[in-house]
Amino acid sequence: RDDSYELSSRPAAVDFDVYRPTFESSALLYNATFENVNPSNGNLTPGTQVGEFYQSLLAANSQTADFTYLHHPNPDSIRPYKSFLGRFRLVIWVSENFTSTSSSQFETAIRDYVRVGGRLWVIGSFTRKNCISNTTLALAGTSTFAGGAAVNVPQNQAEFTGANAGVRDVSDLVIDTSKTGTAFRAFWTRRYTVYPCLPGVDVITAGNNVETVYYFKSYTDTASGDIIGEQAILRTSVDTIYYPPTPIGCMIELDKKRVLSVSRVFNATRGVLGEVQTLTNNVGLDRVTIVRVSYPYGEPWAQSDSIMVDYRFQPYSESHLKPVAIRYERLTANEQGLFSVVYRVAVFTFPLYFMDNSQGQVDRTFRNMLNWFYLPYAH
Repeated sequence: RDDSYELSSRPAAVDFDVYRPTFESSALLYNATFENVNPSNGNLTPGTQVGEFYQSLLAANSQTADFTYLHHPNPDSIRPYKSFLGRFRLVIWVSENFTSTSSSQFETAIRDYVRVGGRLWVIGSFTRKNCISNTTLALAGTSTFAGGAAVNVPQNQAEFTGANAGVRDVSDLVIDTSKTGTAFRAFWTRRYTVYPCLPGVDVITAGNNVETVYYFKSYTDTASGDIIGEQAILRTSVDTIYYPPTPIGCMIELDKKRVLSVSRVFNATRGVLGEVQTLTNNVGLDRVTIVRVSYPYGEPWAQSDSIMVDYRFQPYSESHLKPVAIRYERLTANEQGLFSVVYRVAVFTFPLYFMDNSQGQVDRTFRNMLNWFYLPYAH
């Protein structure tokens, strides 16, 4: 009818589809890990190997015996529709290399899938690049992603070495270096050093009612904080102001922040011991430490000299013990005050594929996480 309530011969119409989720199957394993192995991009292993690993974990659990596996090895692959996602009680989204991304259409489908009672587990080094924080997690009101772990670590040393358990039903995990290998520039460490470590691992700012499943374990977890005889260089400039060495002193540079004290500066080329005058941390954007040194009157030290420094630094990194895996369940209460689960979401920002499983640590974590997802009542 029009505004005079007269019948119209051409009424307006809107067509829409309604999908009723069936949750008839246990799980969908959606592997978004690309196939190409390109160390310079951080692609460590073919997506097929990653897929085989997770399939074996699912096959070992009776409650996921009827899982479905999909591998979308390139960005042009067609993502599952929401009507397809609604067949599964749980969707496990794996993204284990640098270029793994997903289209906005899939993110929308995932968000709608969760809102109608689905359960989602996202696993991988680069989950932040899938914009999960702007869809599912924002919907859940749980957390937002912080910046990737970037800390000035010693040369040839990995920043992320493992994950410390935050709940009792998972195991502590460490990197399996036989899987990461030592491919040049495959890993996000300082100055692309060659070391068996992982690509960038994001840390999470956990929100309300969120369980932290794992915490970031840094190399500094076992560091003494004492460095003996590290090579340093003469500092000849700070921005546009130059500080050339003089006959009585110079400035040296340590490529490390949060240095607490310097106990010895030795010029091995000249066999001369310098005396520390001042110590300055975090100069400008260089994130380095500048040490002013005096020495007996004579020929100025040169940049070609081999300068060895003993110092003590603050051992804990900026990312140490910050969350790298969380889980959240959305609850609703009935008139009697009893709670039921609307949906569950878990995000692991590091890849389980590269964790050491020699003692069944990954198996235990995976099995108990599945138990959490399938638990019929509020956890």
